[in-house]
Amino acid sequence: MTPHTLVLDAGPLIALFHAADPDHESAVRGFRALAREHSRLITPLPVVYEVYKWLLFEANALIAQQALGRMMEALEILPLRLDDLEAIQILLLGMQGWRGTLEVPGEREGAVIPPNSLGGYTDPLANPWGLVLP
Repeated sequence: MTPHTLVLDAGPLIALFHAADPDHESAVRGFRALAREHSRLITPLPVVYEVYKWLLFEANALIAQQALGRMMEALEILPLRLDDLEAIQILLLGMQGWRGTLEVPGEREGAVIPPNSLGGYTDPLANPWGLVLP
């Protein structure tokens, strides 16, 4: 059964947009199934940054730019607010050895926003993904 609402991390999106990814075909099948079911696809803004940056350096600028456009069309992207950044800071204080970027804690903070506080949902899958997939 396909989930009605799904919070996405970078991995499945990278696999979808990067044809050389070993999980690309599986991602294509999975996202097609999500589109057929009109699933609500949510991702925190730091995930969009992460996907774009990864594609920019591991694929090329054109693929990264096309992926950004498609993510903006098809995903419900959750911005982080100042109070989210404060929550991330508190999270990081408990991770004294952390040497990563703010994107990963930002993903975690964005992923735990309760669904009833998301607001503004306007069926981003009315034109499912707008993707031309292989």
